[in-house]
Amino acid sequence: MGKKILISGRAGADKTTLIEKLAGRLGAEALRGFYTTELQEGDKRAGFDLNVIGGVTKNFAHVNMSASHRVGKYGVDLKLFEEYALPEIEEGMQTGATLLIDEIGKMELLSIRFKRCVLRALDSDCDLVATVMSRPHPFIEQLRTRKDVEWLPLTETNEDIVLEKIIGRLEVKQ
Repeated sequence: MGKKILISGRAGADKTTLIEKLAGRLGAEALRGFYTTELQEGDKRAGFDLNVIGGVTKNFAHVNMSASHRVGKYGVDLKLFEEYALPEIEEGMQTGATLLIDEIGKMELLSIRFKRCVLRALDSDCDLVATVMSRPHPFIEQLRTRKDVEWLPLTETNEDIVLEKIIGRLEVKQ
């Protein structure tokens, strides 16, 4: 079984920054997955981009997006998310890559297919590092009950410590 590490933290704890640093340290050729970044328009957050480790960036949530799925003020293009994020994770499992998922959050959890994919990734032999929203959610609580997952809390002040812990865990294969 691969290492399974879930990083929890409030909004603003720089979970995405941690994933980006981790990707830089591990090298993109050994990784599969995605991270999400804020889309700024002027000085306001207007949406979120999906950044696939393989190089594709797509806008999947926006304040002006007309979509049947919404989280707060954002319309969410669930079809686009599933079209790009899920094959990336699936291919990573097939090739034995280290999987990075940022994030298991409200928007992503609108997708039943994504939830199933996350569970398959947790059951796979691949190493997995994922960020998880800190707010209560039934799926997140389901993950918390797993004995094969290590939870690392991320705060505004412990990013470097958590990064080194993750690197150490991934380098020490059992």
